[in-house]
Amino acid sequence: MSENRSSKRNCPIFCGLSGKDLSPQARYRCMCNSLFIVMLAITLIPLSITSGLNFFQYQQLVREDSRANARWNAESARATINAYLEK
Repeated sequence: MSENRSSKRNCPIFCGLSGKDLSPQARYRCMCNSLFIVMLAITLIPLSITSGLNFFQYQQLVREDSRANARWNAESARATINAYLEK
């Protein structure tokens, strides 16, 4: 039982980085850890890039929409004031 725990603790993430000759169970565990890290990176890197791009595009859209709305309100108020002053 303690041997199993120590092999889990001593198992590096990537097997090629350690110079030790590992047992087959330790190599398998190391391969599983490596694949897990690689699969996480493959999924999370594009997800974070896409999320960041969407955030900046949405922020730009909100900024442009609020400027257009403020411009429309100002033009409407100007037209109302001009119509009132002409009477």
